[in-house]
Amino acid sequence: MVVFTISGRKKYCNYVVEADGSTSYVEGIHASRFLERKCFNVPFSILFAPHLWARRASAIAASSDEHYFRVGTVAHARLLRSLCEVVPAKADEAYLQGYNRLDVAIDVQIFIPHGVRYVVPPPPPPVKVVVPAETKLKELNEIGDGESCAICFEEFKDSKKKKKLAVTETPCSHLFHSDCLSPWGRWERVERECGTNNRAVGEKRSESGAIPSSFIACLPRTSYIRTFLPLLLAFLTFPISSISPKSSSLAFERRIHNPLRTMETFLFTSESVNEGHPDKLCDQVSDAILDACLEQDPESKVACETCTKTNMVMVFGEITTTAQVNYEKIVRDTCRNIGFVSEDVGLDADKCKVLVFIEQQSPDIAQGVHGHLTKKPEEIGAGDQGHMFGYATDETPELMPLTHVLATKLGARLTEVRKNGICPWVRPDGKTQVTVEYRNEGGAMVPIRVHTILISTQHDESVTNEKIAADLKEHVIKPVVPAKYLDDKTIFHLNPSGRFVIGGPHGDAGLTGRKIIIDTYGGWGAHGGGAFSGKDPTKVDRSGAYIVRQAAKSVVASGLARRCIVQVSYAIGVPEPLSVFVDTYKTGKIPDKDILALIKENFDFRPGMMAINLDLKRGGNFRFQKTAAYGHFGRDDPDFTWETVKHLKWDKA
Repeated sequence: MVVFTISGRKKYCNYVVEADGSTSYVEGIHASRFLERKCFNVPFSILFAPHLWARRASAIAASSDEHYFRVGTVAHARLLRSLCEVVPAKADEAYLQGYNRLDVAIDVQIFIPHGVRYVVPPPPPPVKVVVPAETKLKELNEIGDGESCAICFEEFKDSKKKKKLAVTETPCSHLFHSDCLSPWGRWERVERECGTNNRAVGEKRSESGAIPSSFIACLPRTSYIRTFLPLLLAFLTFPISSISPKSSSLAFERRIHNPLRTMETFLFTSESVNEGHPDKLCDQVSDAILDACLEQDPESKVACETCTKTNMVMVFGEITTTAQVNYEKIVRDTCRNIGFVSEDVGLDADKCKVLVFIEQQSPDIAQGVHGHLTKKPEEIGAGDQGHMFGYATDETPELMPLTHVLATKLGARLTEVRKNGICPWVRPDGKTQVTVEYRNEGGAMVPIRVHTILISTQHDESVTNEKIAADLKEHVIKPVVPAKYLDDKTIFHLNPSGRFVIGGPHGDAGLTGRKIIIDTYGGWGAHGGGAFSGKDPTKVDRSGAYIVRQAAKSVVASGLARRCIVQVSYAIGVPEPLSVFVDTYKTGKIPDKDILALIKENFDFRPGMMAINLDLKRGGNFRFQKTAAYGHFGRDDPDFTWETVKHLKWDKA
């Protein structure tokens, strides 16, 4: 049945519409009395006459900032402000605006009886609205830690209040607490409690009687009918509450546009650049100088920057070392190994200008960090303040994001086919980008398909765009991207600009440290902002990021979580970290606080100890130069010691 509350000047009348279509009303009884009796065994709802809606809507919109509808009496009703601002004139318009959900499939037919005075023009003919939907109910008696807003959790922690509060009586007045500030979306009835996770936590369902297939509501004609009939239609397409003796409260979910939590699938993109990109050229020069210093003097203190433009490379910074380093030779050798051997490709390693502006490390920094090399390893402080992040996810064998892995491997393959002669028309500079469609599985990221692949590569004058596209698909994309992720809807943008002959430092200026997202996780996780290349282990921008990557990877590899991010922060000159933080995105097998305890127990975050444990003072053999192109993480190379997993022991029971 449905109860319609009709407002008179001095009293209320309640129309009761039975399943068979018969109607009756009880004069002078307020809708709240029907709720208090709790004697109904079929779903029902309280609706209001059009003129009452108008007054009540205006009052509520003026006095409340909340975007929620609360089932209940007139005094407790809350309307969506959007209902007051934009009223759909037709049922199909109401559907488009989101008012498309009812708990049962019903036919609603509104008849306006004759014999009642009305204002000209006459009322419209009967309107029929058919709205399919679902019914799902649950009983909610508790709120879990981390699955509600702070206000409600504090209230529900009190065991006495836990049994008294219902969802429609929560302290913050939110039906779905984690979405308090989210934009208005579509409402649905689901079996879940207030929270951010997607797990149904209640097993009980309402065992109400048979749901009627139609309701016929007879409303008296008033002078307001023509004005407010669209509003009533809009409300009739809004979710109807169901109450039964065994279900004292309701849980709702708002479908909002937050792809990482509620959308069925979403798209995410990561990019990469080749070793011939001018910024990456600079990263490699800086790390080549670091390798040369550490190879001769493991205690070298290096902060080396590089910049480049047409026919010029400059290195500058602060270096304190006993090593004898030929900076100009390192610059030219690095450029030559990349492939910059003539001005036609963007830079000639043998003819370009090489400028060197290197000074000693500031003595103020030296005494504060390592005491001019007098401090013990455990006493060495951080070379600067800052915060660093490490990230891991189980979506790939490398425990790295698939978007980042594919973009990086495409770039590396592009360089490979250039150097081995498979595609001789390829030149050193190039960029890649991959978009993947994902599904959020309880906080874990599950790749479904590759949506878009973008490759822009520098090329010689002779090759055609058709040849470029064919070679890239056959020799670059096909060997790198697993066939299971490609389908007939995958989009390919292969040199979409049409011409990329001028590249390298001739096309763009380059600078160390401008590709920090490419160096790490392709936009996933987080980044503290500090670059890696050209920095010795006392620079926690680098060593700190390496240790938290090892920690996050170990958490996922040990089965503690499917996805993990770890943060560490430092103060200059202070050995101990200021903070260590972990978040498993609700994929943890044990609480995050217990995982954090395991991390602190198994990893030493002091800069001097990180340098020893990760063997970061060892240079030479292109050890750090290798990290400067195609990513610092997810690489299967013994020199990448931070990729070694520490198996964390935990009680799986």
